[in-house]
Amino acid sequence: MKLNLSGFLGEQKYDRVLAPFFFVILPGTSLHGYIEYLNTGWSQYFFRDVTNVSILILGLVLLKFSAITKKQLIVMSLYTIRFAIDYTFILGYFDPDFAFEYNFIHVQMIFATVIFAAGTLIHAKHLFILNTINILFIICCALTIGKDHSILRFIFCGVLVSGGGFIAYAGKKFVQSLFKKIKAANILIEQQNTELKKMNASKDQLFRIIGHDLRTPFHQLNLLVELISESNDEKERQQYADLIKESATKGNELLEDLLSWGKQNMDTANVNLEEASIARVVDKTFEFFKFKSGVKEIKLINELPENIKLKISHSMMETVFRNLIGNAIKFSHPKSKIIVNCSIKNNYVDISVEDRGVGISSEQLKILFSEDQVVSTSGTADEKGTGYGLGIVKKLVEKQMGSLSIDSEPEKGTKVILTFPMVA
Repeated sequence: MKLNLSGFLGEQKYDRVLAPFFFVILPGTSLHGYIEYLNTGWSQYFFRDVTNVSILILGLVLLKFSAITKKQLIVMSLYTIRFAIDYTFILGYFDPDFAFEYNFIHVQMIFATVIFAAGTLIHAKHLFILNTINILFIICCALTIGKDHSILRFIFCGVLVSGGGFIAYAGKKFVQSLFKKIKAANILIEQQNTELKKMNASKDQLFRIIGHDLRTPFHQLNLLVELISESNDEKERQQYADLIKESATKGNELLEDLLSWGKQNMDTANVNLEEASIARVVDKTFEFFKFKSGVKEIKLINELPENIKLKISHSMMETVFRNLIGNAIKFSHPKSKIIVNCSIKNNYVDISVEDRGVGISSEQLKILFSEDQVVSTSGTADEKGTGYGLGIVKKLVEKQMGSLSIDSEPEKGTKVILTFPMVA
């Protein structure tokens, strides 16, 4: 429960620790003082309650100026009430008209509330201190003012009041333990939800990669089937049949690689990086696009030295270059060139994939990697795409400790640069 108490304390907010102070302790002490005034007038009992209220108000002022904490205010209030009770019975010892039985039961009822508050709101040590004081008080009363009363009555009061405090304390600890378990369970549920979201995102990304990469072999198969159906030359038809077999084999190998890779968690922090020649990865990619580049008469040029080695994931890097080379072919004009080259700067290797195609506008570059605005653009031969390729590439490059940048101008071509640290 949260309380917002204005007025004397302005807009300061208080929690359940101070609720008993404002709704029980302070008004209860003030009311008790008023009753004493009605019964005894300007007596020492009345001034005792006036002193109590003054101390409680002083505590409020100290709290207002941050001189004490909320719990310290509660502790001060409980000890003030306790010592006021003791003072009452010291006065009563010398007062022949003091109604011992009434006052004893009266103060034990009050102190039962005090002990309950101590067990619920403040540290256990105060519960033991206040309870010890009350037991000593009962013993003193039994030996002095109440020596004519049954000892069982004093024992009953002591057990009842003390037990209430310890029950409150045990209840407090149980509730705290329960809240801790609930909090831990909520944290676990939140972690599991986060992991589930990552797994779903990873699954979606994997489907995009598989769908994106499998477009090429299926597109080739479709085109070859059309060509073989239109050809009347037996030798030419046999060449197309061989190409169909080759394309189907490559597509099957690609699918096996992708499914094998899919068994791994793409979002894992520990990607298996191995030292490898990047030129060989590019050669394998060029072989994959041999038919597609041949249809558009595009020359694929690999200028990467064999001795340039990087720590990479083979499967990830093959997917990266399949996307980059596939995009370059898609947006290149027929009979043009696509060149893969590299440069070394400050222990970093820049690998560039450059074409002389249609290029990318500055507006398209701004949203190129945005997952909220996926845009698919047709190629120079009206090739279709998914719009997810470069977004996938960027994530896969970053998982291999690299970075990606793009330099492009409309109608002048595009240069995609992959930057990786050199192998030590």
